[in-house]
Amino acid sequence: WSSGSEGASFLTNATAHGTAAQFHHRWVAMAALAAAWSTSYTVLSTPRTVIPPGKLRSLAVWLSIAATAQVGLGIATVLSVVALPVAVAHQGCAVVLLSVLLRFMHVLKHA
Repeated sequence: WSSGSEGASFLTNATAHGTAAQFHHRWVAMAALAAAWSTSYTVLSTPRTVIPPGKLRSLAVWLSIAATAQVGLGIATVLSVVALPVAVAHQGCAVVLLSVLLRFMHVLKHA
């Protein structure tokens, strides 16, 4: 991971090099997808007497959909060699995912 700067820190090497940054981005994306699926599964598998049908359950479904779409668009972006429309869709989906997650957390807090 060294590019000639032998004194560079691990953090600098992990973020300054494109290959390393993409590698870490992919692993964090997979961990976030697993967390979204796990959260959605937990909410949806909880008995309806504990979490009644409503906003929280529907947001759990949307959380899984948005996270899956985000990872799918990320893969499509790489496979398309960063075609601009796909890359823009990936960025737009990130905004949607963040919005769904923030709404989910708000509803969860006030449930």
